[in-house]
Amino acid sequence: TSETSTSVRILRLLLAAKYEVEPRAWVDAGAGCNALLLIGDQALRALHDRHPAPHRIDIGTEWVEWTGLPLVCAVWAARPGVELGDWPERLEAHKRRNRARLAEIAAGWRDLEYDRLTPAEALEYLTRHVDHDLDAAALAGLERFRREGAALGLFD
Repeated sequence: TSETSTSVRILRLLLAAKYEVEPRAWVDAGAGCNALLLIGDQALRALHDRHPAPHRIDIGTEWVEWTGLPLVCAVWAARPGVELGDWPERLEAHKRRNRARLAEIAAGWRDLEYDRLTPAEALEYLTRHVDHDLDAAALAGLERFRREGAALGLFD
């Protein structure tokens, strides 16, 4: 995928450190390949479609099973000294409001039919697979990713 460098690095780390596998080449999905990384909507749809891949893994599940730690895919951050005004409070308030209405958000998922999800599956995804808090466990997962990835040269 060309959508995210984070997911590519997580996959490379899992293949090398957990499975001790090194692909012969890394190519774009359009170039013809034996395996590919799908994320986001493409991955959700592939779970329900007749996808030709005989084996599928979820990198988030694989990470948690391997490390026992949450997988942090994205973080909102600012350098020390940057004036943020009231943005942190506004973002926290927005998060609390939307967390309280996850069932409504899931039911209104714009592409439910296209993504081949029921409202219940969308709600499960939003409640069990997405966490918007950067707690101690998430920080430990993020540090593990940084440490393991650096050892493999994934951030050079």
